[in-house]
Amino acid sequence: MEHPGVPKVNTFSFSLEEIGKLLDQKLESKLKSAHVCLATEIKQEFRDVLKNLESDFKQITESLTQEVCNLKLEVNTLSEKVQALENENMCIHKEIESPQTAQTNALVRANNLRSRSPAK
Repeated sequence: MEHPGVPKVNTFSFSLEEIGKLLDQKLESKLKSAHVCLATEIKQEFRDVLKNLESDFKQITESLTQEVCNLKLEVNTLSEKVQALENENMCIHKEIESPQTAQTNALVRANNLRSRSPAK
C-alpha cells in the first residue's frame, strides 16, 4: 500500500540463515584483519628485539676483542720483562760463579802441586 507524500521504501526480506551468513562473513573479515594486524605488529616487535640484540652483541664482541688485544699486549710486555730478568739472572750467576770458580780452580791447582811435589 502506498501513501501519498511518503516515499516508496524498498523492503528486503532476509531469512535468519542469510543474516547469520552475512554476520559470519563480516566477523570472519574482521578476524582476518585483526590477525593480519597482530601478525604484523609481532613481526615488527621481533625485528626490533633482534636489532637490539644484534647491537648489544656487536658492542659486547667489540669490547671483548679490545680486552683480548689489551691482554695480549700485557702478556707480551710481561714476557719481555721475564726474559730480561732471566738474562740478568744468568749474568749475575756467571759473575758470582766466576770468582768462586777461579778460587776453586786455584785451590785445586795448589792441591795438585802439593801432591806432586816430593815430600821432604
